[in-house]
Amino acid sequence: MAMLAGLERHFYVASIIDVFDRQIVGYHVDKVCHTWQVVKAVQKALWKRNVQGQAHPPVIRTDNGPQFKSKAFYEFCQQMNLEHERIPNQLPDQNAYIEAFHSILERECLRWNCFETFEQAFAAVDRFIRFYNTERLHGSLKDLPPSEYLELVTAGMIQ
Repeated sequence: MAMLAGLERHFYVASIIDVFDRQIVGYHVDKVCHTWQVVKAVQKALWKRNVQGQAHPPVIRTDNGPQFKSKAFYEFCQQMNLEHERIPNQLPDQNAYIEAFHSILERECLRWNCFETFEQAFAAVDRFIRFYNTERLHGSLKDLPPSEYLELVTAGMIQ
């Protein structure tokens, strides 16, 4: 959750990260965060990674937010053949990759901007995620941005 400067108004960022290459493959940013909106972000991530019909079901690990504990999210995971893991309460380190991304988003984007409108904040998050995926260097990815790392791995140029 992030906040507009000068106002006691918050907005939500729900992100889906592929732990292999650290790309944000789906996300939702808005004034509210309902189950159907999270489902739509997960659908986008699944489509982007083309993981439908694989022998082993993709695993999605979440916290215990109401969106992820809902019957609708459970049914979506069943329908899409997703293995849903929820981390134990009060143990965010069990979801370290996405927690690290949200910390980076806060530190490198949200703290440095003074948003007057929700639209400004949403646009800044969109820009930052594009930057994060295509330009920001990651020490854990041989100092490459996630999209370049995946491209080189796919081409067999790095292991």
